[in-house]
Amino acid sequence: MSNAGLDDSLTAWLRDYVSAISHGRLTPYSHTERLTRIATRNEPWGPHGGMLNALAQSTHQHKNCQLVFTTLKERLEVPPDRWRNVYKALTVIEFLVTRGGEYAVQHARTLVSEIRRLSEFHYIDPHSSRDEGINVRH
Repeated sequence: MSNAGLDDSLTAWLRDYVSAISHGRLTPYSHTERLTRIATRNEPWGPHGGMLNALAQSTHQHKNCQLVFTTLKERLEVPPDRWRNVYKALTVIEFLVTRGGEYAVQHARTLVSEIRRLSEFHYIDPHSSRDEGINVRH
């Protein structure tokens, strides 16, 4: 790994550690939680295939699957201006249901009411006046 890659990894870990503390945690996020958070960040690009496959593999272990779906549920409940978090969480859930372990299907069933609620999701970008909520609704 090059120094730039090491710096990026350290920066990502530090970012997640500070985020964990700001959310009232005394310990940093686990590798599985960090991977789920990275896959659902509020950035204009989505998770890549390798990341989705790693998350799918982690759902074969009950504890890791629980961590993934706890993080996904948190992402489904963020404020509307963070619509990308919600959209990416839905994308990850869909992938995990089709490619993850049986625990993924069980955990996804617990999110049905949250997912149904999102059919009413609305967010109009104040800068572009664009309806970004449509990305979540459909």
